[in-house]
Amino acid sequence: AVNAMVATRQFADAVQTAVAAGVDAVVSGAGLPLELPGIVGTTDVAIAPIVSSGRAAKLILRRWAKEFGRTADFVVIEGCKAGGHLGFAEDDLLAGQTLDDILPEVLAEVKPFEAQFGHSIPVFVAGGVYTGADMAHFTAMGAAGVQLATRFITTYECDASQGYKDVLLNARPEDVRIIHSPVG
Repeated sequence: AVNAMVATRQFADAVQTAVAAGVDAVVSGAGLPLELPGIVGTTDVAIAPIVSSGRAAKLILRRWAKEFGRTADFVVIEGCKAGGHLGFAEDDLLAGQTLDDILPEVLAEVKPFEAQFGHSIPVFVAGGVYTGADMAHFTAMGAAGVQLATRFITTYECDASQGYKDVLLNARPEDVRIIHSPVG
């Protein structure tokens, strides 16, 4: 699979190149991937939006159904704790909208498209999932599974710089703070 970010300059080119190279799935976020089915151009490649709300899921899936006669093969929810996630306003972050809040909304919005297209649309959660207990919690709530990433940055297999790994390894809860960005 490839994670293609809508916000990048050559999003469509990157997706088309991945499809031509034989990728099995395109997962897309960092914006609303409203044109993804048309860019992928084939049902042989699975497509999945990354969303941060039920509203975003509904908007994307409704567009895909209407314009392309297609729905998601799966959906990924990124909560406000996802590394690098851009889908929340500062007020939302401070209010603490959690995956516990978002997951039921997305599951409810996915249901009509499962009925319309006659197949399940698994929903996965990401961002703030750390333990086996977290995994059990979210699957009990209806998630098909979870995505973990940040926890693996410090592993030998990850090609992040050792300096970055050291910052993560030495971080303590009191070190965490929201950095105000001039970008709105």
